[in-house]
Amino acid sequence: MALGRAIVRKPKVFLFDEPLSNLDAKLRVSMRAEILDIHQRLNNTSIYVTHDQLEAMTMGTRIIIMKDGLVQQNGTPQEIYNNPVNKFVAGFIGSPAMNLIKCSIKADGDQLLAVSGEMKLVIPAKASKLLCSYVDQNVYLGLRPENVSDLKVESPEIDGLSFKAFVRLVEPLGSEQLIHVEFNSQHLVARIDPKVSIRYGETVSFGADMDAAIFFDIKTEERII
Repeated sequence: MALGRAIVRKPKVFLFDEPLSNLDAKLRVSMRAEILDIHQRLNNTSIYVTHDQLEAMTMGTRIIIMKDGLVQQNGTPQEIYNNPVNKFVAGFIGSPAMNLIKCSIKADGDQLLAVSGEMKLVIPAKASKLLCSYVDQNVYLGLRPENVSDLKVESPEIDGLSFKAFVRLVEPLGSEQLIHVEFNSQHLVARIDPKVSIRYGETVSFGADMDAAIFFDIKTEERII
């Protein structure tokens, strides 16, 4: 009703302050679509404050992410999802959030490796140029869940692009499944095809799309660019 009273006054700007926070999950989804539809039909400016990154991603044409009163990043949802400027943004945007793996950068001949325990992933040449000064130092390796694939069925293990991990939890979601794994005391989530049979307690090989990897400085938590 509050929204209806605001609409009849024909304001130039709408300000929403977490309007869906007290609704159950199903109603939140339908109301999110309703508010977005109203916004598109009225074609006016709306400022929407939310702690729910799904609302921000699905409803915003631009997102401003703030922490402790300071702007961390300002951009379109896709820009922020693909190119987070720091570890906080990377961990906030995305459901599940980006995997952030603490690893060390090691030189192996002409290649650089991201090493964490038995995991040794080859860093592509483009990223290697950015990480030359980080050899023998720790960094955060960022990988989205969709950039981690299972190698259980058809794909072969590829040296330098795969690793083994212990399956802690399987979340079947119908169109996909989320596999929570552990290796070297670190937690990681993979988004994979629901047809693949993976069970709790297994040790499974996973592939990492290192072309999509992002690296963050361990001290400043800023993206290494």
